[in-house]
Amino acid sequence: NYVNYPSPNGCVNGNCPGYYNFTNGLKSDFLTTGDTTSRTAAINLRTNAAYARDSTSPTANPQCALMRENAYALISYLDAISLGQPVPPRFNQVVTDAFIHVDKVVAETCEDNAQWNVFMVGLVAEALMQLYDYNGDVNVPIKLKALADKLRARYWIAASNTWVYNHQQALTPANGALDLNLLIVPFYCFVAEQEN
Repeated sequence: NYVNYPSPNGCVNGNCPGYYNFTNGLKSDFLTTGDTTSRTAAINLRTNAAYARDSTSPTANPQCALMRENAYALISYLDAISLGQPVPPRFNQVVTDAFIHVDKVVAETCEDNAQWNVFMVGLVAEALMQLYDYNGDVNVPIKLKALADKLRARYWIAASNTWVYNHQQALTPANGALDLNLLIVPFYCFVAEQEN
């Protein structure tokens, strides 16, 4: 089941790679069923998953190659807070890193040879939308509008109605990833709602 998902992948008590830090379903399960095992698993991921740990170096996450892990860390923080946990010590740093990722993608200043995929930007946007729901951070709509404009102008493949999978690929239909549109499209709805 979902609660035990991390264990077969080498995770114990939430000590997982940052790209396995999926707390939202665990939080939802606890809120729906009251199953404290799900609550504990979500809190363990927030506490012990890579890049979410309180011991993570302040310089670890601003790299574009880690935008996915940073987004999952922020979501895990927000989920843990909603489960009654205190605001993590690195909360502001992780938020700042998410904004840095957006700024770098918009300005096309990600590190040379950084391995990141366009769908990861959708994960950052999802984390920032959840942040907006949590505290109404006025920077979120501004940053996501700029990001939406950049993705459409730079990474959209009109011929296949998709975004390119990897930011370094040519904009040809063969490089589109239709299934990943669902990770990107929701923040366009958010931007549209903020503009109306």
